[in-house]
Amino acid sequence: MQNGKNAAEMLLEAKGFTDVVVSITDNTADVVLDMGEVTDAKRAQIEDIVKRKAGIEAENIIITPIQKNTAQENPATETTENSDTTEQTN
Repeated sequence: MQNGKNAAEMLLEAKGFTDVVVSITDNTADVVLDMGEVTDAKRAQIEDIVKRKAGIEAENIIITPIQKNTAQENPATETTENSDTTEQTN
């Protein structure tokens, strides 16, 4: 099954998905990846690839999309230097 897992990960990445991790246990596959906008077409593509490469039926494939957050996308997580060190004098 290791070959199917690796083949599925490589083909998913070749199709443009990023940060792909495929975990296969018994008859199930967990797929975690950055797939951008979640659409039925993308889900079908992922299921098809995992089914062909790893032999797992679509109803046993769990897809978990992730989205990366960077400091540029989420400015609330940024810190600024010297924000509390400046004092005003009158």
